[in-house]
Amino acid sequence: MLGALRPSGIEADTDFPSSADEADDFARDHPNSTIIVGAFPAPDDDGVNAVTVDLPDADGVVRPHPH
Repeated sequence: MLGALRPSGIEADTDFPSSADEADDFARDHPNSTIIVGAFPAPDDDGVNAVTVDLPDADGVVRPHPH
């Protein structure tokens, strides 16, 4: 799942690209947005009310949590 953070910082436009080209198109359609990437739904989410996003740590490495 891809998300483009809206200016409010609370909501995001989302997409479920099925190819790298579709992901590129999504990013081009949101040139000034922070793009977030994550699985939907995460194993412990209900698939409706929660989305898990694994963000990189301060050193830029994405690690599964908890670690």
